[in-house]
Amino acid sequence: NTPFTHVKYSPHSPEGTTTLFVGGQTGRLFKVENADDNSPDVTEITADEFPVASVSCVAIGGSEDTLLVTFSNYGVASVWQSYDGGQNWTNMEGNLPDMPVRYALYHPEDARQAMLATELGIWSCNHMHLPDPQWAPDVDGMANVRTDMLQLREADNTVLAATHGRGLYTTTWTSNPWVSVAELPELPVRNIWPNPVSDNINIQLDKATDGQLQASLTDMQGRQVY
Repeated sequence: NTPFTHVKYSPHSPEGTTTLFVGGQTGRLFKVENADDNSPDVTEITADEFPVASVSCVAIGGSEDTLLVTFSNYGVASVWQSYDGGQNWTNMEGNLPDMPVRYALYHPEDARQAMLATELGIWSCNHMHLPDPQWAPDVDGMANVRTDMLQLREADNTVLAATHGRGLYTTTWTSNPWVSVAELPELPVRNIWPNPVSDNINIQLDKATDGQLQASLTDMQGRQVY
């Protein structure tokens, strides 16, 4: 009973049919399969933790399992991610300032990298597979201007950013995979080798640790594989 605020076509729609992700003004999110049929299959994938706010974008990774949802309101957690098609969600706002987030993209080659269009320009992160992402402004050449939409040309990874009152900007989004322990110095890991790894991996900790440690391995599309 409230207006829809975002509709996203899934590039992974089965051949001959259409899958949509539809978000509303009160934070509810739906997956619509067979959207071009007379009786489409509609599943609500709203998280209990979602804010009562306007869904501004749904970004889709290497499959429909990897989803990034943003909200365009102040005073709410604005970025949420799922790796299981919307069954479970994680707050990925991290260190973002309290501001509306209006659009999101996953890097086409690596879903661990994401880009956001916000009230204060472009922000990006290259370790979306970790529970506490650290976002950084990416506004060199365009300043902290409200940005409403991002569009990606996958042929050469060119991103077009549409701003409010300052025109259009483009950049080439180069892949910058997270591979260094030093990028997150608060982790208790001193070194990991070899890199790349094919079978056995060595992990050196800063100090002796009692108890059990848990690690997860994700592929370039952000899917947990081990």
